[in-house]
Amino acid sequence: MTSYGRESFLVRKGLELGATLCGVRVFDRTTVPAFLAAAGLLDVDQQLRGISQFVTARRHG
Repeated sequence: MTSYGRESFLVRKGLELGATLCGVRVFDRTTVPAFLAAAGLLDVDQQLRGISQFVTARRHG
C-alpha cells in the first residue's frame, strides 16, 4: 500500500503539498506497477482507492 496522487491537477498538487510537509512521497498510478514489473515480478495488480493504491505482484517460480 502506498499513496496515490489522483488524476486531478488541483487534488494532486494539494496532496503533494501536504505530503511534503509530512515527509511522504505521492506516486502517480504508473510508477509503482512499473517498478515491480521492471524488477521481474509477475501478475502485477493495482487497486486505487481514494488517495491510496494497493499493488500486489508475485515472483516467478
